[in-house]
Amino acid sequence: MRVAWKAYRHRFQANEFGYAQANAGYQQALRLAGIEVVEVGDDMDLDTDPEIVLHWSVPELYAPFPGKVNVYGTVTESLTVRPAFRACFAHPLTAAVFTPSRFCQQIFRRVTQKPVFVCGHGVDGETFGYVHREWSPFDPRQRPFVFLFVGSSNPRKGSDFLLEWWNSRDWQHEWVSRHCPPVRLYFKVSDIDFDKATVELRRLRARPTRQEYGGFVYHEGTLTLDTRLLPAPALSAIYQFAHCFVFPSRGEGFGLTVAEALATGLPCIATRFGGYLDFCDDTTAFLCDFTPTPLLGTNGGTFVGAKPDPGDFSRHVHAVLEDYPSAVGRGTRAAARLRQDVTWRQVGWQFMDMLAAVHGQRLLDQQGVPPHG
Repeated sequence: MRVAWKAYRHRFQANEFGYAQANAGYQQALRLAGIEVVEVGDDMDLDTDPEIVLHWSVPELYAPFPGKVNVYGTVTESLTVRPAFRACFAHPLTAAVFTPSRFCQQIFRRVTQKPVFVCGHGVDGETFGYVHREWSPFDPRQRPFVFLFVGSSNPRKGSDFLLEWWNSRDWQHEWVSRHCPPVRLYFKVSDIDFDKATVELRRLRARPTRQEYGGFVYHEGTLTLDTRLLPAPALSAIYQFAHCFVFPSRGEGFGLTVAEALATGLPCIATRFGGYLDFCDDTTAFLCDFTPTPLLGTNGGTFVGAKPDPGDFSRHVHAVLEDYPSAVGRGTRAAARLRQDVTWRQVGWQFMDMLAAVHGQRLLDQQGVPPHG
């Protein structure tokens, strides 16, 4: 089978980062399933290029081709669907839609009659390899316990919630007063606008310890800020160094950093909301309660996401610290699930199922059979 893949230019920053990162992964998944991929630009040959064209883009860039079967791939993090998405789905040249999680699928199905398929994302299990972790609160000679956040610095990722929670709690002092090892927060961001950053992050800016990979590493008190754009092996080493992943996100279409963290066996505390619930549950992660809350999205529209419950978040933090072997057990179960279910090869098979359904409907259309005939 041959398909065309429409190449769109997305930036490796802000909300376009996920689109840019998944672009290569989706093409890899198709090839792993034995599908020939022809990458196309703004023009296509109606006679020689493949009949089915897969698009993966923000709605503002979507440009379907006349005379082709266009399947539009996109993602949302909000319970509400912006008009731009609705226009793409309703476009007469759009035959079907694909999205990376059941969370997105359920939201999109509320606003379109077009078929919506799930084609997830994958994690490279060799790069983000599993490591066993040991730590005890009763041994003050150990290195500090490291909580890790990886993501953009925008509010949707919960970075503001995390920093406010970290600075407002006196539990760190209580923890150390019990002669337990100290705790640290490693704040790994892909980009940061220091003009809009918190006071603490602006203060950290004056204290870089080293510069590499187009960014800096800053240290102050119990906080480390890392703004480097790291290659996958270096990022994996940070996951493997940490003791617990904290991700109080207000909405994720998939949650790739959660998947990467879990692939290494890292215990994870995350909001009980978003696409990563496809591979996270109470046996493999610590899921925090939330309240649906409207926010101002990065595109200027209204974003309805999840406001994490600070008390429940703190409860999970204490649970991890006070019974770390049990937390490691959840991380180990999660890593086993990720290695089996969250791979680009599995995504390739999801594409195969989708393309078979789209091609079958195309044949029915050509024969004049109604869509549900």
